[in-house]
Amino acid sequence: MNRDRGSKPLYQIKIAKERINILFCEAEKIVSRDSALADRYAQLARKIGMRFNVRMPRELRRRFCRKCFSYLKPGVTCRQRTKAGKIQITCLKCGHINRYPMKKQA
Repeated sequence: MNRDRGSKPLYQIKIAKERINILFCEAEKIVSRDSALADRYAQLARKIGMRFNVRMPRELRRRFCRKCFSYLKPGVTCRQRTKAGKIQITCLKCGHINRYPMKKQA
């Protein structure tokens, strides 16, 4: 059978997911020494995800700024606060504020 037009083989999608995880792990290791390189790793991971149409997990999506696409690490490249049941993450490079709802405690 023919594949859908534009879809990638499953082995390529699997490799893309592995590369995204590796890039984010490397960015986590190097962000305190060289934030520009960590930003580049985050941009590469994002582009790989877009090229292969791979949905990134929530934890990884929240690790880069939606405006300038720089890598976010609390205390180093971003400020993290809790306000009114939301987590507020402020990028220290561009000043963009991301707000995410907190889960309610049962």
